[in-house]
Amino acid sequence: MRLEPIRGATHALGRRGELAQVLEAFLTDVASRGLPGHGPVVSVREAPQGVQLSILDVGFGLGLPESALQRVLTAPGAAPAGLEPLGRLILAVEDSHGQAELKTNDGWGITLTVTLLGAHPRVGAAVHEGASRRRSRT
Repeated sequence: MRLEPIRGATHALGRRGELAQVLEAFLTDVASRGLPGHGPVVSVREAPQGVQLSILDVGFGLGLPESALQRVLTAPGAAPAGLEPLGRLILAVEDSHGQAELKTNDGWGITLTVTLLGAHPRVGAAVHEGASRRRSRT
């Protein structure tokens, strides 16, 4: 697996523990299905809607019918056999007010794009508010 991270700190809304657990299970599943030497490529970037995580997997999509993918998207809780980790990931993303999109890449596998809402860290806001209060008292 190859990871292409964001440069700098980015925060997203979501259930961190649940998302981490299902994402790890999904990536492990995808990596085990891949062709030797062709693990998934994971990239993270900031988008206008929030944080986007894209997973391109060259091997996962080979021989996978389009109808099975559509069933996972429309009913992730009832994913077809073998696609349960993907269904759990989609449910976790939706539970965190995010969205997931699958795109087949004609002979090049599948790209899963997960978008989570962007968030501003509370620590920065609390420090800023405290500094404003101190200035106004003097």
